[in-house]
Amino acid sequence: MRQKSVTLIANVNDQVSANVKITNHGKGMLDGSVSGPAGVPFSAIGTGPFAFSPGNSRRVKVTFSPTSKGTFSAELTITSDDPDHPSINVPITGTAK
Repeated sequence: MRQKSVTLIANVNDQVSANVKITNHGKGMLDGSVSGPAGVPFSAIGTGPFAFSPGNSRRVKVTFSPTSKGTFSAELTITSDDPDHPSINVPITGTAK
């Protein structure tokens, strides 16, 4: 995974989304799971367990839907059987205007 963080900016009562791409760069199957972000004003589609062969990938869509002004933070946690990167946290920052 190359994306180290997600920064989203939206107006209050609006929403904006971004994709986080998880790719298997190894030579064998990659098994793992994606969890988070936990709670409002963030949501995600594409979380849960995954298993894919070399060269394949998965996108997780993160949406920021603020109902008040401010800066909010959360994170995606990606765990896998990758011996070099068994767990990766992707910080998510949302700013509501």
